[in-house]
Amino acid sequence: ICPLLKDVMKDPCIAADGYTYDRKAIEKWMEDHRSSPVTDSPLENMTLLPNHTLHAAIVEWCRRNQ
Repeated sequence: ICPLLKDVMKDPCIAADGYTYDRKAIEKWMEDHRSSPVTDSPLENMTLLPNHTLHAAIVEWCRRNQ
């Protein structure tokens, strides 16, 4: 569940704060903020890394729960 969307993530990615967010949601957040949406601490950078492990788990969960 994305901390911003409060819903299942379609494209999970890890931000500099170590938390995973849906890519579109965190990109929108970063347009106006330079801090973590979870901790409110400044983000060291704006790099987003794909969370492949979580993405695979979400795909499998969705497949099993259609």
